[in-house]
Amino acid sequence: MKKIIKTGIYLLFAYLLILNISYATETAVPAVEDPPATPAIKDLPAAPTIKDVAEKKKAEADVLKALLTQQFLIKFRLRLRRIGFY
Repeated sequence: MKKIIKTGIYLLFAYLLILNISYATETAVPAVEDPPATPAIKDLPAAPTIKDVAEKKKAEADVLKALLTQQFLIKFRLRLRRIGFY
């Protein structure tokens, strides 16, 4: 009788061990990959100079001025048409 009880206890412990191992493999957290390495300084593009930035801002301002002028002229012509001058 003692041998049957011991065997039952061993089987129960073996069952619990297998159950815990299978649960641990199902819920295991995947390994986190390392973040991509930052590029080396020699691989980065050259920083813009103050002159380049100023030229870009001036070009953007010129484009904006041209667009606003065109918009003003279009609205002005439409107003002239409405009142009959154009």
